[in-house]
Amino acid sequence: MFLKQKEGKKMTSTGKEWNIDRAVLVIGGSVVLLSLGLSQIHSEYWLWLTAFAGANMVQSAFTGFCPPALLLRKLGVQSGCAFSGKEGNS
Repeated sequence: MFLKQKEGKKMTSTGKEWNIDRAVLVIGGSVVLLSLGLSQIHSEYWLWLTAFAGANMVQSAFTGFCPPALLLRKLGVQSGCAFSGKEGNS
């Protein structure tokens, strides 16, 4: 998945460094797809996880509070513009 490495930074095929914003999108999308798959294979109750993930994304858009972003920040992942706590366009 990582193609190049420059100055200690991990680069992806798009040439962009992974940050909290991209990681949160991958985590959210993965949870939704996994729960949808499990609802088809195992039990329809897995759709509650899909609903929870969607509700968390909506509340995060309004409040700026995102639990996965907090965890990733503590793990040392670089902040992006969405979860950096800074307002404005880049």
